[in-house]
Amino acid sequence: MESVDLQVLEAVRRWRLLQVGARCAVVALTHDPKLDNLLLLEALPSPAFYVGAVGSRANNARRRKSPSPSRPRSPPSATARRSRNV
Repeated sequence: MESVDLQVLEAVRRWRLLQVGARCAVVALTHDPKLDNLLLLEALPSPAFYVGAVGSRANNARRRKSPSPSRPRSPPSATARRSRNV
């Protein structure tokens, strides 16, 4: 198992220990798609009021092309549309 895989597993383990509430925002800042995508999928069902990631337009497009099998692909949010114009 690669060290990256161990880092991803450790990050998911730590995420599951957090108590994320409705007043929390979750933002992935690692710029590593393996880690960001997995943590975003973990965060989406949480009660957090915002779930997002920092990254390039290319990574964003790749995320949108391969939605999680457990949820349908959704349109970009208003926040995502506004941030492209900045």
